[in-house]
Amino acid sequence: MVLTLANAFKPLVVDDAAYFQVAQQVASHPFDPYGFPMLWRDAPMPALFVLAPPGLPYWWAAAIVLFGDNPIAWKLWLFPIALLLAWAVRDLGRRFAPGFETPLLWLCVASPAVLPFFNLMLDVPALSMSLGALALFLRACEEKSRGWALCAGGLAGIALQTKYPSVFAVIAILGWAGLTRQLRLAVLALGAAAVLFVGWETFLAWRYGESHFLIALHHGQGTARRHDWGELAIGTLSLLGGLMPAVGLLAAAGLGAGRRGLMIGAGLVLLLFAAIALLPERPIATMMFDPRFTARNLELFLYLPAGILTTGLIAGLAVRALRSDPGPGARLALHGLLLWAAIESAGLVWATPFLAVRRVLPLIVCLTLLTGASLAVLTPGRTRIAAWVAGLNIAIAGLFAAADFSDAWTRKQAVQAIANAVHSLGGDPRRETIWVAGHWGYQFYTKRHGMTQIIPGRSILEPGDWVVSARHVARQRFPEPSGLSPPLVQFSAVSPWPWSTLPYAYAGVMPLRAQPGAQLEIDIQRVIETSVVGPPPEKSRPGQVSTR
Repeated sequence: MVLTLANAFKPLVVDDAAYFQVAQQVASHPFDPYGFPMLWRDAPMPALFVLAPPGLPYWWAAAIVLFGDNPIAWKLWLFPIALLLAWAVRDLGRRFAPGFETPLLWLCVASPAVLPFFNLMLDVPALSMSLGALALFLRACEEKSRGWALCAGGLAGIALQTKYPSVFAVIAILGWAGLTRQLRLAVLALGAAAVLFVGWETFLAWRYGESHFLIALHHGQGTARRHDWGELAIGTLSLLGGLMPAVGLLAAAGLGAGRRGLMIGAGLVLLLFAAIALLPERPIATMMFDPRFTARNLELFLYLPAGILTTGLIAGLAVRALRSDPGPGARLALHGLLLWAAIESAGLVWATPFLAVRRVLPLIVCLTLLTGASLAVLTPGRTRIAAWVAGLNIAIAGLFAAADFSDAWTRKQAVQAIANAVHSLGGDPRRETIWVAGHWGYQFYTKRHGMTQIIPGRSILEPGDWVVSARHVARQRFPEPSGLSPPLVQFSAVSPWPWSTLPYAYAGVMPLRAQPGAQLEIDIQRVIETSVVGPPPEKSRPGQVSTR
């Protein structure tokens, strides 16, 4: 419930605006989910080419049918997904780290990587179903139950059709089966997952002539890489440093750090996040994938050392736990978690075109459970320390959640300010066209205010129309239109919160950054002479895939 309530009132932020279009189509045409054109790059493309597997859109479509145009109800409709996530984490914690399951639950579910980002995007729902499938499969192995294995496979199939990189959790199921010599149960589980996955893709191939997954595989995942190996390592460690410092403290406690040392460590963690708010203002780039140490990326100088220290502490704790001659059950748990971490790390290398918080979600949960399992071997009585660290983690997650909410709310209010400004100048969307360019949540809210997206090469601007230019949001690319007045209104949408998640938590390697001078910068102009908006650049055409 905490997860769903924390984000129920937050506006749509980034790619959830694209998934809304699919969900809206499903609500009206449930057997034709991608049968419409979507403007999500420079020009409209078949919706099948925008990566949006059906798991979440179909769930969301049910909320649209039941509650209509009610974003708060849509968010609350995610409660069963949050409940599944909580159950799965607690069940895995009970098996891997008995006695620590409650602190581990809060460390995972109220993590800075989960709590702020449980929105209408694919990532937390996919994580929920992947972990649920793994928990059910472990139960199947424990009870030697074919029924639980089939249930695990069914849930894994849904996870795969929610977000394709869930395949690495499915591989982890196979790895666990190898460790426990339960390959027959794995065949049942993976068979059930394959039937669901292949069955859906076959339906799409019959319906549209192409498989959604194969389109993504050929044109998106793993082919448009923006990081080499070094950048990927730096970026991943930086993300872990910003998202897992509390887990690093827990590992330090397991390695023998006393109360004084832990208090000093907690103070340094809080100082790290306080220092971010004091960094100088820098403008937002539309997308930021570059993990180099430059004046644009000052937060990396804080996150990377924290990430190296955190992962080093977790690794050291796991090694010590394995060397302490744990019982066969604990040794199996540690080996299974290490194998899972290796699989997820390999997944980052193979299927990550660009880094973001959502890319490392499964790895963070795995490393948190590994820390708990090691503690259960070495210091089984230190549950109070684990609870205290979980409290610190919740506080950090609250900081992230407030930043994400403030950024999203500021952008939503900017659209309302645009509508008010046009109205004050005598404009009316029922009489004139208000042209805008921009995706993400900005696209969702401008449409709700009756504004029209510019389509490069097609849109005709007529005298009396309005053109709104927004900077710092992903948008269509086209030559600057001619025949416009000088800006009649200019303003900046400014978030009052000192910290920011946009856009780098969603497309970059800095999960939290200093608040820039403006979330959006807006110019409003009037069309004086008829003009046709120029076409997009040659290298960006409707057939290309938007990779999540």
